[in-house]
Amino acid sequence: MYYLRFSIMLFFVTLAPAAHHQVVLTFHQPVDLVTELANFSVISYTQGEEINSYRVQIESSLSTNDLIKQLSAIADVAEPNQKLELRELMAAGHVDSRSIIILDDDLDPDENLLNERDNDERPAPSVFGQDWLDRIGVGKAWPHSTGQGVMVAILDTGIDMNHEYLRDNISYWAIDFVDRDYDPSEERSNLDTNNNGIYDEGWGHGTHVAGIIKTMAPDATLVPIRVADSDGQAELLDIADGVAYAIIVGADIINLSMSIDEPSPMLERWITLAQQVGITIVTSAGNDNLNAIKYPGYLPGVITVTSIGENLKKSEFANYSPYVSVAAQGENILSASPGNRFIYRSGTSMAAPIIAGQAAIILQLAPAESSHYVRDRILNTAKPIYHANDYQYWDMLGTGDADVWNSITVENLAQ
Repeated sequence: MYYLRFSIMLFFVTLAPAAHHQVVLTFHQPVDLVTELANFSVISYTQGEEINSYRVQIESSLSTNDLIKQLSAIADVAEPNQKLELRELMAAGHVDSRSIIILDDDLDPDENLLNERDNDERPAPSVFGQDWLDRIGVGKAWPHSTGQGVMVAILDTGIDMNHEYLRDNISYWAIDFVDRDYDPSEERSNLDTNNNGIYDEGWGHGTHVAGIIKTMAPDATLVPIRVADSDGQAELLDIADGVAYAIIVGADIINLSMSIDEPSPMLERWITLAQQVGITIVTSAGNDNLNAIKYPGYLPGVITVTSIGENLKKSEFANYSPYVSVAAQGENILSASPGNRFIYRSGTSMAAPIIAGQAAIILQLAPAESSHYVRDRILNTAKPIYHANDYQYWDMLGTGDADVWNSITVENLAQ
């Protein structure tokens, strides 16, 4: 008798553990998201305030790429929810303990006030007395334009709404996309979202940026749009919401002193639309000392700004690239800080609002012109700086050091 012996082979299939994925879904029209995602395990979602986009947290054993592929069959655009980290933070600046003097250009300064000294016998610094302002000819431009009637949207960590230097310039269109309310005040929330041991390190960034724009264009209207928390963290949906909101309220300029790692179809859509309606987009090149520019700095038409010092040399921290549009002072810039204080900061985030202020000065004199016109005026009138820099940077720092007076000369003569 023959016995047939059967061997039973057991196959164990190991399923990937379920993970939480954050994605952003964009639709061309409003949808019932719960119905659209009925076949997915949705944990939570947030709808954009001004756009048909949603930040969605989904539990799935799929990889992020595979999940995005499936979601792309439902949404018009599906992409990972990128998180941004501001790179010019509190550690990059220092507080000057002396009283800050703000000179009124129309008044003769009080000599006693100017000579006020503290224990170290140094004269009190002046916001309008910084050397870089003279270098780029801002004072020569002010009799003709101060940015009056020009609206500058500042997508950042918010602003000190009661700062004595800023409060008269702040628009009632101010908004907060982090807390989803209409108070974009800078706030300390005891956050350390990047786990580096420093809490609230983004606090004050937006106020400083706003102060630089005010210094450049004293009569410009500032629209604070809070898209980053107190630790300097921003999410893709909130940035896109901020750009869309700037379009809705009629901003002329958007200052975006930040960047994200990867391209975003959703954000590109809104930046392109902003440019189409005439908004000038200014962004910073980044502070990694790399031959690289992150998104959206390399999008067509965006003005990407790198940092130089008083000697016109590239700042040690500044990124450089053929995509850089222009350079501006980004070292030791004195500007506003929360609590009616002032602080020196360094970074390409400080260089970008100088150019945003220059754009405001140009637009007061040419309010009907396009964003391309403004960009061309800034780039084509900058002073070359190749002679001050190593050969490797000659075509990596844009067209040179921004020159405000030169950029408005044609308009000024036409008045």
